Amino acid sequence: MGALSTLVVGGNLLTGTLPDEWAGMTALTRLQVENNGFEGPLPKSWSSMSQLQVANFGSNRKLSGTLPPEWSSIAGLRTLYVDNNQFSGTLPSEWKAFSSMQKLFVYNNQLNGTLPPEWTTMTKLTDFWLFNNQFSGSLPTEWRTMTLLKTLQLYKNQLSGTLPPEWSAMTALTTLYLYENNLTGTLPSSWSSMINLQLFSMHTNALTGTLPPEWSSMSSLSKLYLCANELTGELPASWSTMTALTLLCLYQNAFTGTLPSGWSSMTKLQEFSVHTNELSGTLPPQWSAMASLTSLYLQVNQLNGTLPPQWSTMTKLNNLYLSENQLNGTLPSEWKTMTKLINFYLHTNQFSGTLPSVWSSMSALQILLLYNNTLNGSLPTEWNTMEALTQLRIHNNRLTGSLPSVWNSFLNLQQLTLGNNTITGTLPPEWSTMTSLITLQLNNNTLTGTLPPEWNTMTALSIFYLAINELSGSLPPQWSTMTSLTDLQANTNKLIGTLPPEWSSMVALQSLCLHSNQLTGALPSSWTSMTNLQNLFLNNNKLDGTLPPEWSAMTLLTTFYLHQNAFTGQLPSSWSSMINLQELRSHTNALTGSLPPEWSGMTKLQYLLLYNNRMTGTLPKTLPPNIQQFQAYNNTITGYIPQSYTTENYPSVKSILLRENPQLHGCVPPSWKVTTNALYASYTDLRDSNSTLTCEDCLDYDDLGCASCGAGSKVDDTTRQCVPKVCGVTNCTTCVFNTEDQCETCDEMYKLDDTQQCVLKVCGVTNCTSCLYNTEDQCETCDTNLKSDGNGGCIPMVCSVPNCKTCAYNTEDQCDVCDTNLKSDGSGGCTPMKCSVTNCTKCVDDTEDQCAECEGDLVAKNGGCGAKEGGGGLPLGAIIGIVIGVVVLLIILILLLLFFCCRKSKRTIERVDHITRNEMEDRGSEPKEKVDVTEETEVTVMDRAQQEGILEEENPLSAPVQDDTSQATAPRRKARRARSVRTNGAEVADIDLDYMYDNKNEIVEED
Repeated sequence: MGALSTLVVGGNLLTGTLPDEWAGMTALTRLQVENNGFEGPLPKSWSSMSQLQVANFGSNRKLSGTLPPEWSSIAGLRTLYVDNNQFSGTLPSEWKAFSSMQKLFVYNNQLNGTLPPEWTTMTKLTDFWLFNNQFSGSLPTEWRTMTLLKTLQLYKNQLSGTLPPEWSAMTALTTLYLYENNLTGTLPSSWSSMINLQLFSMHTNALTGTLPPEWSSMSSLSKLYLCANELTGELPASWSTMTALTLLCLYQNAFTGTLPSGWSSMTKLQEFSVHTNELSGTLPPQWSAMASLTSLYLQVNQLNGTLPPQWSTMTKLNNLYLSENQLNGTLPSEWKTMTKLINFYLHTNQFSGTLPSVWSSMSALQILLLYNNTLNGSLPTEWNTMEALTQLRIHNNRLTGSLPSVWNSFLNLQQLTLGNNTITGTLPPEWSTMTSLITLQLNNNTLTGTLPPEWNTMTALSIFYLAINELSGSLPPQWSTMTSLTDLQANTNKLIGTLPPEWSSMVALQSLCLHSNQLTGALPSSWTSMTNLQNLFLNNNKLDGTLPPEWSAMTLLTTFYLHQNAFTGQLPSSWSSMINLQELRSHTNALTGSLPPEWSGMTKLQYLLLYNNRMTGTLPKTLPPNIQQFQAYNNTITGYIPQSYTTENYPSVKSILLRENPQLHGCVPPSWKVTTNALYASYTDLRDSNSTLTCEDCLDYDDLGCASCGAGSKVDDTTRQCVPKVCGVTNCTTCVFNTEDQCETCDEMYKLDDTQQCVLKVCGVTNCTSCLYNTEDQCETCDTNLKSDGNGGCIPMVCSVPNCKTCAYNTEDQCDVCDTNLKSDGSGGCTPMKCSVTNCTKCVDDTEDQCAECEGDLVAKNGGCGAKEGGGGLPLGAIIGIVIGVVVLLIILILLLLFFCCRKSKRTIERVDHITRNEMEDRGSEPKEKVDVTEETEVTVMDRAQQEGILEEENPLSAPVQDDTSQATAPRRKARRARSVRTNGAEVADIDLDYMYDNKNEIVEED
């Protein structure tokens, strides 16, 4: 077959390898083996086919190996297809010999390496497809010589570097695809010379810089893809000349500025995408001239202003995306002309006003998104004609009114979201015809009434939200037909009744939220069939009964809320099979029993909240290994805190709360007390609640708690916690530090003995009845007739009352018996007795009513004075004579005394009371009774010896009485005398006051 020139076997089911033997077909000019099942390499030996011009090995899928450099000898080769295979390796630089090559297709392989600059010799190339390989490196500037190139496709490689300005020489290019590489740098303005370019795609690179205004000369450009780069700057107004454009893709860049109104000249533009940029300004009304537009994507910018009514001329629009901007105003009713709209995105703006009922003319509309605005008013009943709708999403607005029952015509509707509005009324039973619904969201409204059993026809429902309304009544058992439900939320309503056992048929459920209602009854054991449940929220109801062990079949559960109900019984150990459970909240119930030890094998459990129950028993020795929060406070847990509860054993743990378990003993592990430890907050939680579990004084620990305590504390044998040592010494206030049987300070009235015990204090003061409180040597009350000496002792009392023989019992200042002829003055002192007997000159000693001597002829008898009996006695004349003699004698004595005084040196005498006071102070005795003095006197003080007669001295009062006549003739002078007598140890004083009186009765001092 050496003369064979054409061999075409493409499009068959041939397999195996390409035979080396065919190398003998040296006359072949065309060889086509494409679309078969050949495998293996291209035979190097076929380089002998020197006449070959066309070779097609494409789409064999299994041809592999490298491209043989040896084939460079086939110099006349014009067309080569090796695409859609598994070739690897690099492009042979030797193939630069293919100077006649016109079409070279090597796409969809595993070729790598760089693009060979040597291939610049392939100047006749017109079509060069290298896409979807693993080429790297930069675009060779040398390829500028390929000036005949019409299509160059290098997309989906790993090419890098910048766009060579030199390629501007490729003016014949009509298609240039460089997208999905790693190209950088700017768009060369020099490429504006590619005036024949029609298809130009460089999207999904890392190009920077601005759009070159010079490219406006590319008047033949039909489709331009520059999206998904890092281009900046404004959209050039000069591009308005690119009127041949039918597609312009500029999305996902960083363009700024406004939408050029001049681009309205692009009247052939069918698809314009500039979304996800930073464009601002308003929507140009002039763009209404772009009547050919079928798709306009302007979402995710910063556009503002209102929707131009002029755009109603864009009647060919199928897709209009204006979402996620700052557009405002009302929805224009003029747009009712856009009857071909299929996808209409207006969500996440600031639109207000009502929903235009005239938009019911958009009968082709399939997706209408209006959520996240401030639209108000009611839902238009006229929209029931939009029967093509598959998605109607108007949630997060301010819509009011009721749910239109006529919307049951939405037979194709799959998604209806009306949540987060203020819609009122009931759920229309008529909607049971909307059997295509997959998502129905009515949550966060003010809906009332019951759940319609008729809706059981919505068997396609997967996501069903009714939460946060005012719905009442029970859960319809009929809804058990909704077997496609994956997410049902009916929480935060006023639902009552029990959980329907029939719902066990909802086996596709993944999330069920029924919390915050008024549901009652037990958990249905039949729900064990809900094995796909991942999130189950039943908390904040009035459910009761025990936790069904059968639910252990829900092995996919990750979040399980049962808290704030009235569940009783124990935690089922079988639930340990819920191996995917991450969070279990069953706090605030009436659960009893202990935490099952089997639960420690729940390796994914992170949050276990069991507080506010009635749980008993001991804590498990181990917790789930990935636990983060274990809260079991306010229970009746007993036993000890395992010392294994540390961050070392549970590195993810953040809190272990155990307070308010009065029967829990032991101590928290010491590491909890380290401020940098994750469990330090758990320690302070115990400390702040004054829990003994903190064991502040513990020095050493074991598995049961504290093993030894610090000074002043001891280990309690029952609780294994440190408790303060209690002083056991009777009548002891404080024991010696760190002891219980050695007193340091006794109670009052007690003292320490030699053994550090407390004994009663005994008063040791002689003659003391009682000591001062809490003393032994300070007398408070002495025995009778004794007094305190000022130093805590007792001394005899001494009667200090003048002229007193004996003081009253147990006193020193209250006289009981005065001296002779003295009596009590009523205040404890003594005063002279006064004889009260009539005609008596002297009473019997120590009496005042018993006369001893009477006047005249009277005699004392029977204590009084009376006449003598028998007429005896001296005659009256004799008695008178005797009296006169005595008087004369007294006068003589007075004159002698005066004579004696005149001979003395004149001196001034101090007052008697002053002399008396000074003398008493010198003696340290009590003040003497004041002497009654009528005139100044001369005082002579006699001591006690003189009074008692030991010393005798002439009494001036005994001087003879002078003659009355001599007294009258003498110079006028008056002498007054006073006598003060103290008995019983008191002094006797004779006082002489000698002063001269002149004729005016004035006192004159004697010379």
